[in-house]
Amino acid sequence: MIDAMKHQGLIVYISKKYLVIYKKLGYDLKEMIQIGNIGLLKAINTFDESKNYKFATYASTCIHNELLQFLRKQKLPWLSKDEHGNKITYIPMSLNDTFIDADGNSCEMTNVIAGGRNINIDNIQLKISINQLPVKLRKIIHLRYYKGINQREAGKIMGISQSYLSRLERQALDKLKNNLAS
Repeated sequence: MIDAMKHQGLIVYISKKYLVIYKKLGYDLKEMIQIGNIGLLKAINTFDESKNYKFATYASTCIHNELLQFLRKQKLPWLSKDEHGNKITYIPMSLNDTFIDADGNSCEMTNVIAGGRNINIDNIQLKISINQLPVKLRKIIHLRYYKGINQREAGKIMGISQSYLSRLERQALDKLKNNLAS
């Protein structure tokens, strides 16, 4: 028999990851913990010990899913799908936003994104600018500059010619340059 009370810390830990989003929607940590408890109860009822998973690993997935399912049910305008039907979440925030965390401390968005690491603000702004590109241009940037794939191979992957990919890449780089300059 799995004791739900032993896993309350896991619920709090996972709920804090979504705190910024839920605060923007007008919910507090206690409400998120209640949603997380539903996920924990589902995990307790469906956990199969014969699969050799740790319960906490399985429960964390169920808790995450329950919190995300609650978000999906809100029919938020910044939830959308990409060209392949994959869900994309847009959170209307800026790097300058500050908010109160679960412990009552004032936090800046840049500190949350950095996660305690020493990250250059220019890198954060570059990532935000890349994420603002249309899906096709974002994929080109990813293939060319993160995967290191040449234009010919990237064109094959995307099902377009190398010359068309080159024009799209130039367009993406120009948009990034404009976004970062403003």
